[in-house]
Amino acid sequence: GVDPAVVPWMPAAPLPPGARLFESPSEAVEAYLGEGVGKMRLSRLRDELLGSLRRRRVRLEQRLERFLEDQERAREADLFERWGHLLQANPQAAGPYDSSAKLRDLFEPDAPEIEIPLRPGHTLAASAASLFNRARRLRRTAPAARLAEMGCRAELELVEQWSRDILRIADDARAAPQDALADLRLAAARIRDAGVSAEVPAAGKSGGRGRGRRQERPRFREFRSSDGLRILAGRTDRENDQLTTRAARRGDLWLHVHDAPGAHVVVKLAGAECPRATLVEAAQIAAFYSPNRYSAKATVAYTRSENVKKPPGARPGLVTLRSFQTLVVACDASVPAKLSGLRPNGAADAT
Repeated sequence: GVDPAVVPWMPAAPLPPGARLFESPSEAVEAYLGEGVGKMRLSRLRDELLGSLRRRRVRLEQRLERFLEDQERAREADLFERWGHLLQANPQAAGPYDSSAKLRDLFEPDAPEIEIPLRPGHTLAASAASLFNRARRLRRTAPAARLAEMGCRAELELVEQWSRDILRIADDARAAPQDALADLRLAAARIRDAGVSAEVPAAGKSGGRGRGRRQERPRFREFRSSDGLRILAGRTDRENDQLTTRAARRGDLWLHVHDAPGAHVVVKLAGAECPRATLVEAAQIAAFYSPNRYSAKATVAYTRSENVKKPPGARPGLVTLRSFQTLVVACDASVPAKLSGLRPNGAADAT
């Protein structure tokens, strides 16, 4: 017989007898060279996916550690409140320029002497009020930090499940490498659909290094609202710039927590009206990726993207708004996880 050959084909020309049409040159080369290329591509895709999930796991573990630290600090609320009461009960215990006050802790049975740090230049009443405010903030932090911890643990569990699925598919590749490669691509698509598209490369593409990586597109956080609309959020100041000045189009909705640093958030609308539920969800995402994430409520500014301008020479992330409205939303740490495709029990969203 005649050795098979790979030749280009134009859609207008008739397909030669006995020829097979492939969707891409890589698929044709894979079929021409046999299973070796398929196994190589499967191995490469497996390594890329596992590497992306490993990096995701490291970041999640770092976030989990911060949430646990927040909860540990929240346990100090009772101590700060006790100090405030002791300062109120002893208004002459220290002068306005003292850095601390030594008092008897009347809340303990043996009333030991303790040293309470003060705010230099402030009265004891002002220092007591500051301690009370700090205790209230810490008490508000605890429930939100616990909720964020639950979401983080659920996502960690999901990442572990994805990693096990990828390894299982790769182990089953000996009998049918082509089927395993298709299954691996489906797994990669499910991972991207579940909100980890910023961490997982597209199927069949190499992670690469050097010049190719510097030319990659920015990797925004991506969510899907309850109305089915795409919501994008920047991760860094430079990504905020790219999201606002390049990814956002005229008619999209732009959001940012009011009078505080945080992520730029864009709802892809293409000029359509934004449903109320999507507006609230996007505002909650903007509040979560800001210092206000542990507050009870946050004020978020929103406007059409054409009203957002980047001043010449401004630092990354800084923009000006021609006009805007504000919305007060409850800070809910479960919203980003839910809209990224995760459920509280760690199962992937079916949609």
